[in-house]
Amino acid sequence: MKKLEETVELTGSSYYTMLRSVIETFPRESSGDLLGRKLNTDYICINAYPIQTAKRKPNSVRYDDYEAVKRVRAMNKAVNILGGLGTYLLGGYHSHICKNQDVESALSKGDINHIKDEFDELNKNYWIEITLNIRERKYQKPKQMGEFVIRYPRKLRVILRDDEKHCYDITFSAYKVTNTKKTKIKELKVKRRKVKVTPLK
Repeated sequence: MKKLEETVELTGSSYYTMLRSVIETFPRESSGDLLGRKLNTDYICINAYPIQTAKRKPNSVRYDDYEAVKRVRAMNKAVNILGGLGTYLLGGYHSHICKNQDVESALSKGDINHIKDEFDELNKNYWIEITLNIRERKYQKPKQMGEFVIRYPRKLRVILRDDEKHCYDITFSAYKVTNTKKTKIKELKVKRRKVKVTPLK
């Protein structure tokens, strides 16, 4: 029997929250928490929360007030218990700023050390981390405005044209980091579940 592939599925508000987050802080990096649940081999991201107190630079992002992060996580846990939402902290996300050259989407040594610190603090067995490589593009000739999605075997690329001569080119990549003696890192497939919205009459 063929083994099912592990995937990260973006649903609910998580997809657009991450897009808004990385565009808002551009050209500095953004970061936040991923909330959701595990279902068989799928990690379902239902919500994403941008860490507003983070210290941001064009090539790095880190917590500037961990007590503030802990307060939000405690609130999420309380809401989950009271409301029976069945969601929990899956991991996090952060952006990589691409300028003239391509930037590696894989987790850096600093990213991995940050996740190890989260393991120590939260006593988790694994951590899902999504990276969003974001590049700003300008066109000489006008192009159609809108959102255009390109699917790769594991990655998800989104071109957001907010003007006929301007766009943000964003690529989602997902990684599972396992808390073992020798830290294991595995790239997972990213997919998006579209939510149907009934137009207002």
